[in-house]
Amino acid sequence: MKTKELFDIRVVTIAAALLSAGVGIVSPSSLADGLPYATGFERPVFVVGKLDAQDGWQNPLSSASISVVRPDTGRQAIQVLGAKLGPLGPGLVGTRFGRLFPFDAAGMVIDVGVDTKLEGPITNDNDLVSANLDILFADSSMTPIYIGTVYLSSSGDIWAFDVDGAFAGKVSVDDINVYHRLGARLNFAERTIEFFADSESFGWGSMGADTGSYFAIGALSVFAVDNRELVKPNKYRTRFDNYCLTSDQNCAQ
Repeated sequence: MKTKELFDIRVVTIAAALLSAGVGIVSPSSLADGLPYATGFERPVFVVGKLDAQDGWQNPLSSASISVVRPDTGRQAIQVLGAKLGPLGPGLVGTRFGRLFPFDAAGMVIDVGVDTKLEGPITNDNDLVSANLDILFADSSMTPIYIGTVYLSSSGDIWAFDVDGAFAGKVSVDDINVYHRLGARLNFAERTIEFFADSESFGWGSMGADTGSYFAIGALSVFAVDNRELVKPNKYRTRFDNYCLTSDQNCAQ
């Protein structure tokens, strides 16, 4: 059920957030160590409670929190309760949160990845609820440009779509109630995006010819189709752990 129309709904305005956060553009030379950001959402940087404002993460609606319940590794992870999802757009309920880290990635290869689980019932091959890793650019004026998503679905699959909303790949999983690694590899020289599920490449897509080179954010989000006859979001718990953004190609996998 993820379509181009749904993709358009997922586009969010981050320009104001970038400016209010005072986030500057980082030069490629500052990424020489290959690891500009990585976190397991552990103490002391993260403490139990709402995620918003912890270590630069933004979630003004407070739908996401730091929890000690069933992390992938360590003692803490992000938790999103299905009952916390609120209106996002026509036909959907959902939430998006992330940490802004814009930099000029011209000519670079950038990996983004996160461990994800979707606790709840399988929806008989229907893509109704999803835990997502969303990728956005910002152009030179910090206007957001949405370029793709890889996500774990209640259908029992991991899906990927590119900048045009074009289907890039799908792989079935045995259990959505265990952690799966979601990843995306962005090649700014070739303008391609490669998608990963549990360390395996499973799809390719376009980054678009006019999207520029300012990487903006690898956002995390949770969505559910707003149809209570089809799905009850409060039956789901989503968890994210071990997020990273790196230029040495070890994070997506």
